[in-house]
Amino acid sequence: FRTNGMNWLHLMKGVAMKGVVMKKSFICFLVLLISTMLMGCGDDAGNEKTKYRDIVIERTDFPSFREAFRDKKYLQHLETQFLGEEPIQLWAERYAAEDGTSKIYQWGLDGKAKLLLEGIPDKFTLSMDTEYNWYMDLEGCFYIWYDSNLIKMDSQGKELFHKKNDSSAGSIRKMCQAPDKKIYLTIDDPKTGDRLAEMDADTGDITILEQIETRTDDIFRNSFRLGAGISGPAIFQANIQEVDTEQGEMTDVLNFSGTSYDISERGTNTELEMVADFRVAGEEHVEVLRSTSSGSTAYVEHLSLKEIEKIPVVLCWAYSDSWIRQQISKFNQENETYHIVTEEWIFIDGLTTAEYEKSLKDYVTRLSIEIAAGKGPDILIGEEILGGNVMEMMEKGVLEDLRPYMEHSGIREEDYFPIAFSAWRRGEEIYGICPNPRIYALEADRDILQDRSDIKGITEALLAYQGEAVYLGGMDSMELLRLFLEGSETLWGMIDWEKGTFDFSGELFQNLLQVAQRYGNGNTQSYWDDPENYIPCIAQRDDFRDYYYVPSVSELEDEGLMLAGWLFDNGCHALAEGSPIAISSGSDVKEGAWEFLRFLLGDEVQEDYTYNGSVKKSVFAGYADKLLEKIEGDNLTAVFSQDRTTGESITKIYEEKDMEFIKTEKIPYYEKMLAEARYLPLRSAPILDIICEEAEDYFNGNKTAEEVIKIIENRVSLYVNERGSK
Repeated sequence: FRTNGMNWLHLMKGVAMKGVVMKKSFICFLVLLISTMLMGCGDDAGNEKTKYRDIVIERTDFPSFREAFRDKKYLQHLETQFLGEEPIQLWAERYAAEDGTSKIYQWGLDGKAKLLLEGIPDKFTLSMDTEYNWYMDLEGCFYIWYDSNLIKMDSQGKELFHKKNDSSAGSIRKMCQAPDKKIYLTIDDPKTGDRLAEMDADTGDITILEQIETRTDDIFRNSFRLGAGISGPAIFQANIQEVDTEQGEMTDVLNFSGTSYDISERGTNTELEMVADFRVAGEEHVEVLRSTSSGSTAYVEHLSLKEIEKIPVVLCWAYSDSWIRQQISKFNQENETYHIVTEEWIFIDGLTTAEYEKSLKDYVTRLSIEIAAGKGPDILIGEEILGGNVMEMMEKGVLEDLRPYMEHSGIREEDYFPIAFSAWRRGEEIYGICPNPRIYALEADRDILQDRSDIKGITEALLAYQGEAVYLGGMDSMELLRLFLEGSETLWGMIDWEKGTFDFSGELFQNLLQVAQRYGNGNTQSYWDDPENYIPCIAQRDDFRDYYYVPSVSELEDEGLMLAGWLFDNGCHALAEGSPIAISSGSDVKEGAWEFLRFLLGDEVQEDYTYNGSVKKSVFAGYADKLLEKIEGDNLTAVFSQDRTTGESITKIYEEKDMEFIKTEKIPYYEKMLAEARYLPLRSAPILDIICEEAEDYFNGNKTAEEVIKIIENRVSLYVNERGSK
C-alpha cells in the first residue's frame, strides 16, 4: 500500500459493505484512486513524503512431533488448528494398544505433548486422504466427519452423537469455534460453492446462514477459508473479513490486495504448506496457521500491516502471481535496505465479466501512459502492464538495459538457459528477465503429419489427410491460424521488415486458411460426453514441468507421436511463456530494483521447485540429481503423455532399472528442450492480430480468401507506414 497523507486501509473501511457486492460508483472510484496514486509514485505529494505500508510477517514454527516420538512407528497427523488463541496439532499414535486402537495427542509450539484420548478405533485415525477430519473445541470435545457422517466425542472419547447428513446439501469442508463459543462450518455446496453454516453443538444440527452472502463474483466459483474473528467467525478470501451473523454483514479486517503477502499454498508439489486455520488477533493483526498434510511442517505467521521503514521499491503488475509474491515476501524478510511494495489492479467483488474486463483495461491504459512518460513504478511485470507495446517501450528507452547491472553483479548469461533473458531483448541489450517461465510443446500424430515438422510440410500433410479430425481440442479456426503463424517473426516470409514490404497472396497463406478452417472449431466436449460422435485430435499440448513429464524421442515414437510445435523461424522448439520482469528507466531506486531481480536469479529462488524447473544450469543439474534419488529410493509414477481421444493420462512407472535410460536419454532431452525453448516474437504480434481479426470473415463464410487477403494487406500497409514514419 502507498498513501499520501492517508491510511489506505482506513479509507477502504469507510466504504460500507452490505454483503460483499460493491456499487458501480465504488468501482469507478477505486480505479480513479489507483491511477491518482500511481501518478505520484516515487515523488512527494506536495510537501509530504510518500508513505508505504505492507504486511510484516513474523514466523513461529512447531517443533517436530515425529522427531519427538521417533521411537513410535505409526504416527498420523490429524489436524492443525487454533484452540482458542493457542495453535495446536492433533496427532494419533496408531496401534498403540494390543487391540489395535489409537492414542490421540495434543502438540504445541512449546514441544510438549498432552495425551488426550486412548482406545480410539483405528479407522478414525487413517490418513487424511481418506477424508477422516478432526476438530477439537474449547470444552475438550472432538468432532470427526467423513463422507456425510458427523460424530462428536467428549473428552473421554465417549460418543455423544453420530449424525448422517444429506450429502446432496453439501459436505463439511472446515470447522471452527469462534470467540462467541459457537461452532461454525464451511459447507461445500456443489451448486453454489462454499456456504457459511452454524452447528448446534448438542445435536449436530446444521443451519446454513442464508443471511450471509459469501458468493463474491460472477467469474470464479465461490470459495473461502473459515477462521475466528474478534467476536464471531471470519472468512479469508482475497482479504480477511469479520462476519456479523446477526446483521448479515461483513467488515474488512485486513486487505491483502496491494501487499506482498500471498495466501496460496507454498512448498513443493508433494508437501504443500496450506492455510490450515487463522484467527483475527487485533486491529490489522492476523495469525495464519499453515501446515502440510503430513503435519511435518507447521508454523504460525503473525501478520501486521505496518509502515515500511526501509527504502521502498514499487513493483507493479496487472495480474497477481503467487510465485513472485512469495519471492517478494522472502526478499523483504531478508534484505536490510530495500522493501518491495506492490501496486496492482484490484479485483472487485460483484463485477460481471464485461465490467471485470473494462476495469482491468482502464487500469492498464492509465498505467501504460504513466510508464511511457517516465513515471510510475520501479519494477514492471508482464507485457499487459505496458499495454502490449513492449517493442515500442524498448525502442523509446522506457525500460532499463540490464546488461550493465548483470556485468557489475557477476551474473553471466552463459550460466543460465537462454529463456532467462531472451523474452525482452534487442541484440545484446537485455530489458527483462524470466526467472520462472513455463515450457510447453505440441506433440502430434506422426503418420498424419508424415514426419514433417516445418510449416510447409505440416500444411501439405494436413491438406492431404483424408480422415476426420481436429488439430487441437477446443481450438477454433482463428486460434489455429494464429498457432501456425505466431512463431515466425516474418510470418513465414510474408513480411520483409527491412524493406517494409509484405505479400499474403501466396499459396502458403491460402493453404493455412484452408487448414485452419478444416481443422479448427475443435471439440468443446470430452470424449466421455459423447464417445460415438467425438472427433479425434491430431495433436496435444503438454506442460513440461519436470523431466519426467517430458517424453523423450523414443517414448514419443512408442506412442506414434512426434514433436510438432511450436514452429519458429529456426526450427521446431518448445514454447516458453512467462511474465518478464523489467526496471523502469524512470526509477530513482534502480539499484534496489536490481537487488530484487538479482535475488530472483540467485540459487535460493532458483531452487524453489514448487512450480517449474530452474533457468540456472547448475541448479537444474542439482534438481535432476534429486529427482534421480527419488527413483533410487522408491518408484516414481510420472505423467508423461495424454490420450488424444479420451484425454486420460498415460503414465509410466520408472524404476531403478530405468536409471540408465533416464540419465542418458530423458534428462538430456529435457535439458535440450530448455536450452532451445523460444518465446513468441514480439515484432509480428500486431500484424498477427490484424490477420486473425479479418480472417474471421473467411471462416464464417462472409468473405472469400481473396477478399480477406486484400483487406489484410490494406490494414498491414497502414500499420507498416505508420511505424516507418515514427
